[in-house]
Amino acid sequence: MRADKGATASFLKAVAHLMIYIETDSPQFRKCLRVIVAQWALESNFGNSVLAKDFRNFSGLKFRKAVAHVCDRKADYTDWEKESDAYLWPESEQNFVEVYFEFIARRVYQGFEKKLPSPTKFIKHIADCGFCGAISGVSKKDYSDPEEYKKAVHDEYFHRVTDLALSDKLNNVIVLASELILP
Repeated sequence: MRADKGATASFLKAVAHLMIYIETDSPQFRKCLRVIVAQWALESNFGNSVLAKDFRNFSGLKFRKAVAHVCDRKADYTDWEKESDAYLWPESEQNFVEVYFEFIARRVYQGFEKKLPSPTKFIKHIADCGFCGAISGVSKKDYSDPEEYKKAVHDEYFHRVTDLALSDKLNNVIVLASELILP
C-alpha cells in the first residue's frame, strides 16, 4: 500500500473503508463523502497527527460512553493548546468508520440527516453543534468573549473543510483510497 501527497497509508485505508461503508450501508452519505474526508484530513493532517498515527483517530473524537459499544478503548491525549482529554482509540481503520458514524448519531448532532443532500449544510451543522474543537490559527487568547471564540472556530473550520473538499489534494486521496478497494 502506498501513501501519496502526504496522506498516510492508514488514512487512505480509513477513507477506503468509509467509501465501502457509504456504498453498502449508508448511501444517503454519498454526497457528503468529500466533506467527511476533508474533515478527517483537516483534523488529522491526512493521518499524520499523533492522534491519527498512534491511535487511529482521524477526526479528534473524544471518548463518549454513548459510543463505547463500538469502541471502548481510550487514549489520553494533549492537543496543541495543551488541553488534555480522553479520546477514542479504534481497533482498526474500519472500526474508526463505525465509531465516526456512531459519534455523529448522538443526540447533540440531531438533525444532521436533514442536511445530507447538501455537503456544506451537513458539515456546517455538525460544526455548529460542537464537532470542531481547537483549530490552529484561532487561539482562545485572542478572544475575551467565549462565544466570539466559538464562532471564529466554527467559521474557520467550515471554510477550511469546504476549501479542502474541493482541492486537488483531496482528489488524489480519494483516487488512492479507491485503488485499495478496486479489484
